[in-house]
Amino acid sequence: AAPTATITELTNSSLTMDTQEKCLCELGNFWHWRLKKCVKQGGWGYECGFFPKEHHHRVCQDGLACKVLEGAEDNYVSHGKHKTKAGSVPATCKPCTAEDKCETGKTRHSADCMEEVLVTGKSCSTVQVVLPPITKNATETRNHTAHVRVTKNATRNANHTATRNNGTIEHTATASATKAHTAVVNKTAEHTASATTSFQPTSTAEACVTAAEARKLIGLEAKQRLGKVLSAQLISAAKEASFKQAVGKAMLRARKMGRPATEDAARELAAAEAARIAKMKAEAMAREAAAWQGESVANERALKAAKALAKKRAEAAAEAAAKTTTTTTTTTTTTTTT
Repeated sequence: AAPTATITELTNSSLTMDTQEKCLCELGNFWHWRLKKCVKQGGWGYECGFFPKEHHHRVCQDGLACKVLEGAEDNYVSHGKHKTKAGSVPATCKPCTAEDKCETGKTRHSADCMEEVLVTGKSCSTVQVVLPPITKNATETRNHTAHVRVTKNATRNANHTATRNNGTIEHTATASATKAHTAVVNKTAEHTASATTSFQPTSTAEACVTAAEARKLIGLEAKQRLGKVLSAQLISAAKEASFKQAVGKAMLRARKMGRPATEDAARELAAAEAARIAKMKAEAMAREAAAWQGESVANERALKAAKALAKKRAEAAAEAAAKTTTTTTTTTTTTTTT
């Protein structure tokens, strides 16, 4: 299967929920879940079954209880998110009986009221987005000039025969000479390299949603009083929004950095390889050329020196023999290194 992006929530924080030690509504009132405000409790005959079952015990005035109508078969239908959950049934406010154990006044109100909740702060989420790897190819060409200095030594032998007195005196000398030569060579080489690199874009981002911003998300006015249900909805909305915003930021950054970074990396790798190999080639060429040049020149110089030395010594020997007027042929071999 093709690789997919992964999203990981690294950290998160929630809005602060502070339950107040006071009722959301005053004595004689109850919280209307749909209108999101306090309304007066209903008198005898008030249709209380319309409200969610969890609120039935708060809807009627003191001395009355919300009781299901006998023989009623039809249930109310709640739509939207409350469908099948509200538990609304045909019911009305009727006088309490001993079995109902109804409380009245502040005792009932304090024990039975919905407490007000203050929601403050901000909800934050930090996420990491990892996109599928991106592969990129690049080709780069580089050149390099190498400077090489090579010194070579060469030893050559040479013979020379000298005559005097019309050839009656002949002397042959052999000489050996060693010469050195230092060659300096500059060589430039070029190389083209291709590289393939794979880069996996990864980005981390944080986003926060304040309590005021969360109110707008679920359509609550700034001064809307909250109970536990609305506060829970507010917290959930803030968590979801901060997570989505963080993912959006991280995803955008990862997409922006992905392809350019991969292309740059491929180019850098190819350029580095091309430069390195060009340098190696240039140095090899320069070393070889300098070696050939050094050896050739050193050989030439050594041979020339050996010949000169052999001639000098042969002629000297022949001259000495001529002076003694001895008609002989002698051969002298000498070796010298300069």
